[in-house]
Amino acid sequence: MNLKFWKKQEKKDIVQYKDGMYYLGTGTISAPKMTNYLKASMINEAVYGCIGLITMAAIEVPWHVFRQEGKDIIEITDHALVRFTKRPSKTLSWSTFIEEYLNYLLLSGNFYSRKIIGSFRTYGEIENMRPDKVTIQPGPLGVQRYDYYSQGKIHQLDPDEVLHIKLFNPADELLGLSPISSIAGQIDIASFSQAWMLALLEKGAMPAVALSTPGTLEPEQREFLKEQVKENVLGYENVMNPLILEGGMEPKKLAFSPDDINFMPLTKSTLRKICSVFNVASELLGDAENKTYSNIKEAHKGLYTKATLPHLKTLKDALNIWLVPEFEEESEKGKLFLDYDTSDLEALSEDKDAQWKRVNESVDKGVISRNEGRKIIKFEKAKEKGADKLTVPATIVPLDDVTGDSIEEE
Repeated sequence: MNLKFWKKQEKKDIVQYKDGMYYLGTGTISAPKMTNYLKASMINEAVYGCIGLITMAAIEVPWHVFRQEGKDIIEITDHALVRFTKRPSKTLSWSTFIEEYLNYLLLSGNFYSRKIIGSFRTYGEIENMRPDKVTIQPGPLGVQRYDYYSQGKIHQLDPDEVLHIKLFNPADELLGLSPISSIAGQIDIASFSQAWMLALLEKGAMPAVALSTPGTLEPEQREFLKEQVKENVLGYENVMNPLILEGGMEPKKLAFSPDDINFMPLTKSTLRKICSVFNVASELLGDAENKTYSNIKEAHKGLYTKATLPHLKTLKDALNIWLVPEFEEESEKGKLFLDYDTSDLEALSEDKDAQWKRVNESVDKGVISRNEGRKIIKFEKAKEKGADKLTVPATIVPLDDVTGDSIEEE
């Protein structure tokens, strides 16, 4: 079996930083590159903040199981699928499942989950797989199999065993495109600027200098001078210590001072670009100068409608196709489905109030029946007589009944 894919990442594929921190760089999507994408949230606070906001919003959305019975939709409260939505596996809660889904998808552009084969009507689990440990083996009709590297072994999985959700990639039919790939350069710039500032502060915020002398120093004198500068001048603990020069030595600045390079505009620009890629308002991450919405509540509403719910809809559709049939008895085929409910979300409460107002007005004006209105707001069908009929207020009468006039046909 070819294990070349899993070899340690070469230096040319990444840029390394002190203490093993990785920068993203650019290049084709490979296993090492995808590992870099997954590390993006570790080296950039804006990426971490955006995905954190999207994830926290997503886990607040409740999921339910429904059954279609004719024209009626009934919520199911006691079923194996209901128990699955509480705990997809022994080590995985539903909120953790959603969190891993969004993190893997938004960082790498790909999300993989595998079924632990069994009878899901009685038992069974799913396992989310790290995207950088999955290799797609192409076949004549698409995916031939998935190779998953775990615990020192490669597991060969049939396509039917794996749920693969990917972000659109115009250049690859098999792999999704990471949002990070479009801003990797910006993240690199921000990370390097922070590393530069850190290195500068560690040296007591002193720019690099050279010491010139009219004469020639012996090697021992040169090494002694360097050690004295390191011990007594460099570092934040030695700030304001005087540098005593003898024998005609003069300091010469070789680099810019901190005032010469102001990274604040660059940091704000990077924050805004990252937020735009993830469809998150930068004001939610403290960028008060770049207000997109009139208030913070509108910004939270935009977080749901533009960044969170579209990904939840994709997951819902995929689970209903890939997983739900495993839980259905023969008599339930095609009737069970998973869905999420946004009716109790505070950020969307104004939209819900507006919907109720429109429904009430439509019922009062005889545009829809009461049961049709209840269906729109996800209420159970009323059994009272007349709930399926169109009604209008008793005060509404035809105009000709009041005036006694009628329009004669020509």
